[in-house]
Amino acid sequence: MKKYCLIENGEIKIHPRTLPTNWNNISNFNTLNDNILKKYNWIPVETISENKEIFCNSCLEIFDDKVVQTIITRDKTEEEIQLEIQKQINVQWQIIRENRNNLLKESDILVLIDKWETYTEEKKQKIKTYRQELRDLPSIVEDPFIVTFPLL
Repeated sequence: MKKYCLIENGEIKIHPRTLPTNWNNISNFNTLNDNILKKYNWIPVETISENKEIFCNSCLEIFDDKVVQTIITRDKTEEEIQLEIQKQINVQWQIIRENRNNLLKESDILVLIDKWETYTEEKKQKIKTYRQELRDLPSIVEDPFIVTFPLL
């Protein structure tokens, strides 16, 4: 949809919508051409942008037949990229810890005294090993995006 702005006393006023609210329901609005709109001081806005990742600023310039909106953008800096990567890694570590904690909670029932006494030494050792591997998980994982959880 084309964007328009109102020029009043040499000032550019961009309406929150593309046109005034009372114009939204005009039938066949798409057939109105820019010359008709200009009669009411509504001028088309042409947007120029490099479409980079970070928005910096925006400026508007009035020309005879249009308004040009220049959107200034930039690429992310190496520092911003590294911060974003670190945030993703931190989130992944949090997910790993939550999963690990849930598995430990689920296995808590296995070590209750009334159950524990009924297990063979082999089963007790498997449970101990499993729970210790869960506790050690964050310290032994090198890549938080490649994790193998221990099995009981």
